[in-house]
Amino acid sequence: MKIVEWLIVFCLFTSLLPAQNGEIRAAYGDVPLAELKMKFYTPDSTAEAVVLYEEAHVFFDADHYGLKIIFKYFGRYKILRKSGTDRGIIKLPVYKGPPGEEEFISKLEGCTYNIEDGKIVSTKLTKDGIFHEQVMGKHHQEKISMPNLKEGSVFEYRYTKETPFSVGDTPETWYFQTSIPMQWCELNLHIPVNLNYLILKRGYIPIHTNTSEASRMVMGSLETGGVNYHIAVKHAPAFKDEPFITSTEDCISKIDFELSSIRYSDNSTKSFTNTWDDLVSTLLKTDHYTETPKKTAYLQPIAELIKLEKDTMQQLKKALELVAANIEWDHHSTVFAREDSKKVFELRKGNVTEINLMLISLLKQIGLKANPVILSTRGNGQITEEYPSLDQFNYTIACVTLNGKDILLDATEPLLKLGMLPERCLNGKGRLIKQTGSRFVLLKPTQKKVKMEFINTTLNGATGEITGNAVISQGGYEAYEGRKVLKARGEGTILNDLKKARSEWSIKNFKIENKEDVSESLKYTYDFSFPDNVSAAVIYLNPMFSGRIESNPFTQQERLYPVDLAMGADQTYVANITIPEGYVVEEFPKSVNIALAEDMGKFTYAMEVAGNVIKVSSRITLNEYHFAPEQYEMLKNFYDRIIQKHAEQVILKKNK
Repeated sequence: MKIVEWLIVFCLFTSLLPAQNGEIRAAYGDVPLAELKMKFYTPDSTAEAVVLYEEAHVFFDADHYGLKIIFKYFGRYKILRKSGTDRGIIKLPVYKGPPGEEEFISKLEGCTYNIEDGKIVSTKLTKDGIFHEQVMGKHHQEKISMPNLKEGSVFEYRYTKETPFSVGDTPETWYFQTSIPMQWCELNLHIPVNLNYLILKRGYIPIHTNTSEASRMVMGSLETGGVNYHIAVKHAPAFKDEPFITSTEDCISKIDFELSSIRYSDNSTKSFTNTWDDLVSTLLKTDHYTETPKKTAYLQPIAELIKLEKDTMQQLKKALELVAANIEWDHHSTVFAREDSKKVFELRKGNVTEINLMLISLLKQIGLKANPVILSTRGNGQITEEYPSLDQFNYTIACVTLNGKDILLDATEPLLKLGMLPERCLNGKGRLIKQTGSRFVLLKPTQKKVKMEFINTTLNGATGEITGNAVISQGGYEAYEGRKVLKARGEGTILNDLKKARSEWSIKNFKIENKEDVSESLKYTYDFSFPDNVSAAVIYLNPMFSGRIESNPFTQQERLYPVDLAMGADQTYVANITIPEGYVVEEFPKSVNIALAEDMGKFTYAMEVAGNVIKVSSRITLNEYHFAPEQYEMLKNFYDRIIQKHAEQVILKKNK
C-alpha cells in the first residue's frame, strides 16, 4: 500500500510523539575528520555523492506588507567521485516583483573542505562564486558555484529566504529524497495558531522522527501560540526513476502544503479550502465549458447523419470517429478551453479539452447523456481525493453513461478503439463534471495488451533448412501501439524491424491486414526460412521460434515502489513443428501451469507429440496491472520461471 499520511494543523495541538533516539546532528563550520576521510557511503557504495546532513526551519513573520514565510536552510554534502562535483552548482529560485511581491535571499554563505598534507583546509564561498540570473520575466535565481571541489571534498552552505504571502502562501515542497542518497534530512515547521495548513506527506521510505509540540512564537509585533513540527528521515536511498511507475512525484518521499484557512485578529476566518462542488461550479462557469444547444447548432447536420445509425453503440462509435479523424490535437494538455467548439471545428485543431468538449456537445445533440471528466495524466501524478483543487488536473475526456455504465472516450487519438483510453489517462481516478451528481470515475483499462502468434514450420533434413509461415494477431493496446508505429513510420519499417530481429531468417510475402479498422485485430502474416543443422544425428531445437521471453523486465533484487504496468497482458504462442522423416523425439519440455496469487496472472506451457508433429503452446496472462512493493519478488520470480521454461529444448534423434 502507498504510504500517504495526512496531517491537518488545527489551532490547538498537543505533542504527538516524544523525541526519538538515533538522530544525527551537525553544526555549520564543524566538519568531522571522518566525513572528509570517507571513501564511500556504506548504504550505497555506488553513490557519486551523498547528502550528509540537511535541515530546514520554516516559520512565519509579518511586516508592513503583511505575512511572509521565512525559510532557513543548511546542507552538507560529500563528493565521493569526480562526477559528483556537479552537486556544487546550486540554483536558488527567487521571484522579483514590485515592492511587497519580492523574494529575498540573505545570509548566504558556504565553504568547501579538503584534506591537504594531512590537514583540513577550508575554502570559503566568495562573491565571485555567486551569480544573479534572470530566468524568465520576474523569475530569477541565485546561482552558486562552490569553490575548490574535487573527489573527497565536503561542502556545506546555508541561507535564509523570505517569501511574502502575495508571492506564495504555502511553504515550498520539501523532499526527503533526491538523486543521491541522504544520510539525514529533517524539516522543522513553526506554524502559528491562526494559520491552518493541510500537510500532505507522501512516499515509501519510513519516517524516522515525527514529533510536534505546542509553543510560543513571534510574528512582527505579535506574540502568539503555535505548533512546532519536527519530521526527519534517516538513510534515505537515492531516488531512481524506475521502470513501471506512474510518475516521479507519485513515488518520491516529500511533503506538500496547502493553506486551509487564516484566522484574523478580529476572530474572523477566511477559508481557502474548496469543496468538489466548488470546483465543479468553477469549471461550469468557465467560458466554452458548457455550451448551449444554440451555440452548438453547427453540429446538428452531423448529428442527424449519425442518428441514421439505429444502434446506440454504433452512434457513439461514429461520433467518436468523426471528431477524432477531423480535429487534430495540438498536444496541449489542460482542463480549460481557450476557444469555443465552433472555432475549433473551423480550425480543425484544438487542445485536449476543446476537442473532447466538442465531442460531448455532439453526443448531446444525438441525445446521449455525456459529461466531461477531468483527470491527471500519469506523468502529472495521481490526484488526491481529499484535496479539491484544479491544480491537480491537466486533462479532460468525455464520459457517456449507458444503462448505468460509464463509457470513457478520448477523441485526441483516432487509432483508439471505442471505450479505450490512451495509456497517459490510466491514472487512478478522474472527476465527473456535472451540475448535480458529480463523482469520481475509475480510470481503468478496458482492454489488455493482446498478442497471438501462430507458427507452422517444417524441419527439412534434405535442404538443411527450417521453413514455415507465421500469423501474428494484435489486439487491445498491443494493436493500438502497432498502429501508432505504422502511422508514424510506415509499413516498410515494420518489415525492416522484423528482419533485424530475425537476422538469420529469409522473410517473404509479408502482409499487414486491418491497418486502419480499429475494431479489428491488427494482423501480420509472412513466410520464413533459415538454415539449421537439421540433418545431424541429434538435433537440439528450441520450439519457441517467436514470442520467447529471454530477459526479465524486473531486474532489481528489491523494489521500494509499486509496479504499475498501466494495463494487463495476454501473450499467446502456438506452434506446429513437423520433424524430418526418420527422427523421433528423444526428450521435450514438460508442461507447466504457474499461477500468481489472487488470480493476478498465469503462465501455461504445454507440449505434445502427435506422429511427426510437435505441438507447443505458451500463454502468459496478467490480469492485474498494479503490484505492491511486497508483491515484486513474486512477479520477478514469475518471469524467471517463464524465461527458464522458454529456454528449454526439444531433443530429436535419428533412428538407426
